[in-house]
Amino acid sequence: MSDLPSILIAGAGRAGTTALASAMAHHPDLRLSTPKEPHYLALHGQSASFSGPGDAATINREAITHESGYRALFSDLGAEELGVDASVSTLYHFERSIPEIRRLLDDPRIIVILREPVARARSAYDYMRSRGFETSASLTDAVAQEDHRVAAGWHHLWHYTRMSRYADALAAFAREFGRDRMLVLFHDDLEVRYEVTIARALNFAGVSDLPRDVLVNTRVNSSGVPRNWAVAAVLRGVVGTPRFRSLAKSVTTLETRERLRRLALRRPDASANQPEDEALSRLFVDDLAALREFLVDDAEVPRWLA
Repeated sequence: MSDLPSILIAGAGRAGTTALASAMAHHPDLRLSTPKEPHYLALHGQSASFSGPGDAATINREAITHESGYRALFSDLGAEELGVDASVSTLYHFERSIPEIRRLLDDPRIIVILREPVARARSAYDYMRSRGFETSASLTDAVAQEDHRVAAGWHHLWHYTRMSRYADALAAFAREFGRDRMLVLFHDDLEVRYEVTIARALNFAGVSDLPRDVLVNTRVNSSGVPRNWAVAAVLRGVVGTPRFRSLAKSVTTLETRERLRRLALRRPDASANQPEDEALSRLFVDDLAALREFLVDDAEVPRWLA
């Protein structure tokens, strides 16, 4: 038994980490931390004082930045339970997280799930729009402001293009912990081969498969365009008020909140974004080449990496 996690779902944000963590949390031998993303490994020893819209009510309020608080999240692990930390900042802020992982956790199992970079960036943009935080009229406009936002201290989810670059982080993790301690999954597989993908993650974690009647395919952290902007404004007020946000989380499950979120959103027309997405894809050519090299021994990769 330990008061520390032995499994990290390290990223990438908006690539399926919450869906993966939610599914794995159904396993009796795995314990997902609350909050799901304590962000300790990336933010340890510093103040969570991000300045972007909504940051004060979300990451600044929930991040754990002291070791004692981090240990407390896992202090009641059972003798056979394995702790799971699903902070996507772990992958993104790898230069800070890797030394702390080695110092505190030594040699955990590290799961990473990746998504086509423009699709990941657009999902993050749509997600922030749906929450009322993002006001840029297009993803291109938001990307044009990214350098300014990073310099001004907006938290990592606002870093739309930066969070869609994976190669340097993966290489750094592999150098420190070894490729055999890492499992790289893909959002594409989570979408079309959900049960197989979850089974791979559970097998890597060293636990048994979940029965099919327990394994619930629930989509979480939906993004999209609000069906009703007046309703969206009310929900924004709830998210932006710490007391109401905490109350909502205490009386509802993640699955219930996600069903409500999906009802409030509609999916944008993907074809309308195609010219913009093609233009943005040029930003990731070099990173994708490095990523292909990193994954050269993997048996299967999605079409966007082929």
